Amino acid sequence: MKKPVVLCVDDEATIRDSLRIELRKSLGRECSIETAASGEEALEIFAELMEEGYEVAVAIVDYTMPKMTGIELCKRIQEIAPKTLKIMLTGESDVRILMSGFKEAGLHRYLVKPWKSEFLQTLVANGLKSLFHQSKNGTGFKAIGKIASKFATISKI
Repeated sequence: MKKPVVLCVDDEATIRDSLRIELRKSLGRECSIETAASGEEALEIFAELMEEGYEVAVAIVDYTMPKMTGIELCKRIQEIAPKTLKIMLTGESDVRILMSGFKEAGLHRYLVKPWKSEFLQTLVANGLKSLFHQSKNGTGFKAIGKIASKFATISKI
């Protein structure tokens, strides 16, 4: 079985690098971490991964990006892969904007910049656990369950 994927999308290279480093520390090599600089690039990567048989378990998406907003990207992800958990990364303080995203784009949670590492790890851990438990019989999600257990241990520290 192929590793589940966490896809991180932000137009700022430093944010993408920070997410990759923090998630790699917590996940180790149990999960693939992919990054994209735009919504368009994210959709291309998403399509390639799906074609190769990978499951994008979690997408962490910046709210404000050129050409395609994070909400628009999450809506597209929702259409092609509704089980993918979407976490919005935002500097926005307008709760109405964020709440509309939950309804329109099937968001799981949001994370405010700058984030705390422990909170990021807990969000991803809870997202992976939720995805594992949503599976009707757990098939195809064994790797995710294993990672979620590892994350649960980390988030208790």
